[in-house]
Amino acid sequence: MIDIDEQILSALRTRSPQDRPMTIGDFARQFGASRPVIVSAVRRLVDERPTYGYRRITAQVQREGITVNHKRVLRLMREDNLLCLRKRRFIVTTDSAHGLPVYPNLVSTLSVTGINQLWLSDITYVRLQSEFIYLAVILDGFSQIVSIPDWYDW
Repeated sequence: MIDIDEQILSALRTRSPQDRPMTIGDFARQFGASRPVIVSAVRRLVDERPTYGYRRITAQVQREGITVNHKRVLRLMREDNLLCLRKRRFIVTTDSAHGLPVYPNLVSTLSVTGINQLWLSDITYVRLQSEFIYLAVILDGFSQIVSIPDWYDW
């Protein structure tokens, strides 16, 4: 149960029905922003916009007329586990739905007994702050030694 001040309860009891309903901002302006008022506003906004972080929630709460600091909103959201989770972008780099021929896997039937019988390779990209760079690796399947191609100029 939320503790509500006697001031708020008396204001609700003495209000006439033709008065407009009080908003959370009206409560905050009239009685000061108490913890339950801020928490209810934050919860409502997080339910409406689950991708909003504490900065955007703070701005929205302040637009509604509640004076609150971003640090307080962050603390309340952290206490109630209301912080949004950032979705990481997944970049698909393989196109398996193509019309090109698919070659059989010959490695599954091969038994490697020495070096230079099986070479494995892969290529990927590494995201830097301003660009992408490509990384190619060639690996001996028996000795697990990484090989640098002869054509690569150091």
